Amino acid sequence: MADVINLQGLVTFDGLSSSAKSSIIDSVQVGGRNLIVRKTLTNGYPSQSTGAMMSTDSQFRTSDFIELKGGEFFTICWRKDGGITEQWLGFFYYKSDKTYISCNDYKRTGNPVTITEISPDECGYIRIYWKYSIGGTIKLELGNKATDWTPAPEDVDSSISAVDTALANLCYDSNKTYINGGKIYTGTITATQIASKAITADKLNVTSLSAISANLGSVTAGSINIGSGKFIVTSAGALTATGATISGKITATEGIIGGKNISAKTETGTSNKVESDAVKYYVQAGAFKNKDKAQELVDKLKKAGFDAIIKVA
Repeated sequence: MADVINLQGLVTFDGLSSSAKSSIIDSVQVGGRNLIVRKTLTNGYPSQSTGAMMSTDSQFRTSDFIELKGGEFFTICWRKDGGITEQWLGFFYYKSDKTYISCNDYKRTGNPVTITEISPDECGYIRIYWKYSIGGTIKLELGNKATDWTPAPEDVDSSISAVDTALANLCYDSNKTYINGGKIYTGTITATQIASKAITADKLNVTSLSAISANLGSVTAGSINIGSGKFIVTSAGALTATGATISGKITATEGIIGGKNISAKTETGTSNKVESDAVKYYVQAGAFKNKDKAQELVDKLKKAGFDAIIKVA
C-alpha cells in the first residue's frame, strides 16, 4: 500500500462498492459564498511574525477578519486579468480573541491559483492578503472545491445601493423617469399625475411635517399637541394652554378664569378678582361738611352690611 499517491488527469475506478462511492462523494465539500468583502479591504499586508498590518503598499490588499472555525476546509481561488505572472498569496490565522497564531505565505505562478487548506484547531478568524496590482478576481469559500467567482452578498447590496442613488440623482437632475422592476426613479411627480385617493396615510412613513409650508385648509385630527403638552386641543374641544399670554377680546358664555366661575349673568368664586373695562356706577349715601357726621353714616352702613368709604371732593 502506497503512503502517498500523486495522480494527474482523469482517474476512473470500476467495481467500487456503494459505501466507497458514498465516502468519496461525502468528502467533497462545496461552499459557494464568497467570504471576502471587497468594500472592507485594506491596502498592504500583515507581518508574518506578529499578524499585525505592517505595510500600506497599494499593490497589495488584505481582507478584514473573517470568521473561520478550527478544523474547517477552505479554498481560495484567484483568477488574474493578465497572463501567467508570479504572485504572492497568504493566509493569516487568529484565535477567537484575534490573537495571532500563524500564517502560510505562498508564491505561485499560474492562472488561476487555487489552494485548499484546513484551519488550525484553535482558529477563530482568518485574514487573506494578495498582490492586487495584477487585478482579477479572488474568492474565499468554505469547502475543498472551488466554484465560479461570485461577489460577496455585502458587495452586491452596496453596489445596488450605489446604483439606486446614481439613478435617483440622474432622474432628479434631468427630470426623467426610469422604471426598473418595482422601483420608479423620477424627477418630479405632480398631483395631476397621481390618481385620486391613490396615496393613503398607511403608505406614508412621516415622523415630521416641519418641511411643509402650505395652506392646509381645514385640518381634521383626533387632537393637537404642541410643545410637549404646553398647548393641547382635544377632539372634544377642551383647550389647555400652559403659561399662555392671551391678548385681545375673549368672548364666552361661561367658563373659569383664574379659579373664578363666570356665566352670562353671575360670577362666583374668590380665587382671583376679575376686572372689566366697562363703566362703573357709584352710589352716594350722603354729603357732610362735618367729618364726624360722615364717619357716623359710614359706621351705620357697614353695620348694615354695606361697604362704605369716605371720599373728599
